[in-house]
Amino acid sequence: MVKSTFCRCRLMSKNIGFYISFLLYQDLLDLIVCHSYKVSCPPGWHEAPSSWSCVFLEHSQLTTWGEARKRCSNDFDADLVKILDREKNKRLFGLFHSHISSAYIGLNGESGLGVKWLDEASPASYLNWDADAPKSKDDQICATIDFKREGKWTEETCNGTAAYICEMK
Repeated sequence: MVKSTFCRCRLMSKNIGFYISFLLYQDLLDLIVCHSYKVSCPPGWHEAPSSWSCVFLEHSQLTTWGEARKRCSNDFDADLVKILDREKNKRLFGLFHSHISSAYIGLNGESGLGVKWLDEASPASYLNWDADAPKSKDDQICATIDFKREGKWTEETCNGTAAYICEMK
């Protein structure tokens, strides 16, 4: 098992409690609290440090986006990977670029309405589209991370087949 220690920090104000991010313009009596814990990934899985999760590339059986999501859930109690920042995108590229050309990620949506991460209600805030994407006229848009394009995201038909990356939290 792979084990690493990460530190999650929150700014705690004497008046309000925990903040989501570091807002250090408060008075000097604020306190930063860090919690350390271990991330243990099953064999074959890899750490995704920016989200304190484990990721797995399935490339032996290519499948549709919807089927990939079902397999992540049914086989691993996981879901398709959510890439919420550049650091995680770079980590995935570093881990998997030598294994396959592209893989489905957990980003999808409807043409003209924007894309979202899996079941989230709000549009995705971090996007890493290739210069030509998304451009589909199809109703459904499903994204892949393209390892031939330095980890940029490309649009694939949701009914096409591809490898996929699962994420376990």
